[in-house]
Amino acid sequence: MDSIMRVRGFTLIELLVALTIFGFLIMLAGPQLATFLANSQVRNEGEALLNGVQRAQSTAISTNSPTRLVLDPTTGTGGWQILAVDPSDNTVPAPNPATPCGVRAGPASVNPVQSFCAKDGAADAALAVTPGGATSITFDGFGRIRCNTTTDASLACDGSTNLQWVDVTNSKNASARALRVCITNQQAPADIGVAASQIKLCDPAAPATEPQACPTGCGA
Repeated sequence: MDSIMRVRGFTLIELLVALTIFGFLIMLAGPQLATFLANSQVRNEGEALLNGVQRAQSTAISTNSPTRLVLDPTTGTGGWQILAVDPSDNTVPAPNPATPCGVRAGPASVNPVQSFCAKDGAADAALAVTPGGATSITFDGFGRIRCNTTTDASLACDGSTNLQWVDVTNSKNASARALRVCITNQQAPADIGVAASQIKLCDPAAPATEPQACPTGCGA
């Protein structure tokens, strides 16, 4: 007699047990996964802003002219753009309100050297700027921080305050690790004077002896 091969499937009880175990594992891993994703967004935003500040400084050096990074700290729709002097008329284009997240409008001269939109990998990141209300940092041709300039050919100080540091947190997860982008520990003079830079992505909660700690004077 030919043997009959029987294919045995899962019983309902076995499926229910497997689903229960799977659900229990998801319940355990869920909070850790949420925190991991929240930390990733904070890290993405912090590194993007750090790269933007460094790019603005290097552009100022390579063009030997003032270059400004303009920040929009709005959660979800903000970002930053880098504006360099137009060599044809020695002016700096005003920030284009359509950037960094919208379609650029106007003449080509308003297009930034580089831009970043928070929705590209950091939609939940929240930014807190110091001093409050500051949105710009300007570097001179030597890569030093100087006063923010007007957009006309005089490139005189426009009276606005320089960004000194930006705290990055997650707007939807308070347990996410906070980071700080330090740019400088001092405000640039209100004339053509310069201030030293301390550009670094750091942990404001780290002890001063740790390498990830923020530079002296960069925060409380």
